[in-house]
Amino acid sequence: MWREFFLATTLLAVAACDQRPKDWTAYVLPDPDQVESGVHVGGLKDFEACRRAALDVMVRLGGSDSGVFECGYDCHYSRSYRTMICKEVRY
Repeated sequence: MWREFFLATTLLAVAACDQRPKDWTAYVLPDPDQVESGVHVGGLKDFEACRRAALDVMVRLGGSDSGVFECGYDCHYSRSYRTMICKEVRY
C-alpha cells in the first residue's frame, strides 16, 4: 500500500524557474499500511536535515523508525496531476 502512496506522489522533475526559495520537504509514512497517516515537514535546508526530520517524525508518531519516507527538493503541488512535484527526490 505504501508503494501506491509513493507512486501517487512520485515526484516528477520540473524544469520551471521561479523566484521562491528552494528547500527540502520530508514526506513520511509512520505506518506504511495507513496512507492517511502521512505527514510532511518542509523548509529543511539540505537532504541530511530532511532525513533527520523524517526519522524524528517516525519515532514521535510511530514509536520507531520502521516507517518509510522520501525527501523532495524544490516541491510544489500540481493541480493537474493532483500530487506533489519536486525537482529531486531521495530516500
